[in-house]
Amino acid sequence: MEVHLKNGKTYQIKALNNETVEALTILFNSTKKNKETALYFSKKYLINYLNLTFINYLLFDGEIAIGFSGVTFNQLKNNNSEIIVGQLGDVLVHPNYRGLGIQSVLLKLAAETCKSNKIDGLLALPNSQAEPIFANNQDWTLFTSFYIYTFPVKTFPLLKMLNRFNFSRFFMLIYQLVNRSNFNRLKKWKTNLFQTELFYPFRSESFFEYKKYRNYTISETKGVKFIWSLDDGIVIGDWENTENDSIYSIKDKLIIFAKLRGIHSLRFVTTKNNYWYYELCKIQEPVKSLNIYFRCFNSEVNLHNICFNSFDRNAY
Repeated sequence: MEVHLKNGKTYQIKALNNETVEALTILFNSTKKNKETALYFSKKYLINYLNLTFINYLLFDGEIAIGFSGVTFNQLKNNNSEIIVGQLGDVLVHPNYRGLGIQSVLLKLAAETCKSNKIDGLLALPNSQAEPIFANNQDWTLFTSFYIYTFPVKTFPLLKMLNRFNFSRFFMLIYQLVNRSNFNRLKKWKTNLFQTELFYPFRSESFFEYKKYRNYTISETKGVKFIWSLDDGIVIGDWENTENDSIYSIKDKLIIFAKLRGIHSLRFVTTKNNYWYYELCKIQEPVKSLNIYFRCFNSEVNLHNICFNSFDRNAY
């Protein structure tokens, strides 16, 4: 497929596959401070867990990748039915080719392909620089926003020290080794807080598996199951209260979980249409983060009834 850009030149669009993933890696590393590998993108975009057609496009100038748009898929709850929603992942433009309309071309192609493949809608989580593209486009609706609640943890700041020297990935290696070796002993002691199993599949594999490309871990304490990743502290992105504990009890359990592992900060990330948003507001005023935009391709989808977090399904 060929496209014409504002400079009057013609460029070629290719699908992302095992042959072109290295070109994507080079493009990504030329635009971002944090470097990634071809394996990272293969796991992110080339593993098909929902048996759907890949929607990932690379724009080439000769042998050089100059633009990319990638879509991953979520299976969400809408009223009493399941819907398939695409989520825009990396949208990249090579620094030397900006201002040519590459981003608009790739976003339009991704949307048209999702629609033709009967995908119910498309989510976008743009940063502040990219947000005007969505905010000023009538095809996109401001769906909801992420809100962040941050709680400091008094502990030996092992994670903060590793972050300072860009060694945070070693933290996960240490964490996994320690938990694997101590799991049986912890279980024997019948402690109230223990790691039951790394990547414990307590929600459907079709929903979660595609996210394994990052440092996501699923853990379970007594009464709480949660998915988390590491940043400047532990980031709780999704959780389930299994014993009807109060949010105060859940927070205290997770602070203990972080304290025992040298994690200096605990952050909850939720959306305003999430049940836990109102519970967390009783404890702390949140900080608004990224806005989430939605482009609908199915007239039967009700935006107000989409469960964005999988654990919220019982709350709607």
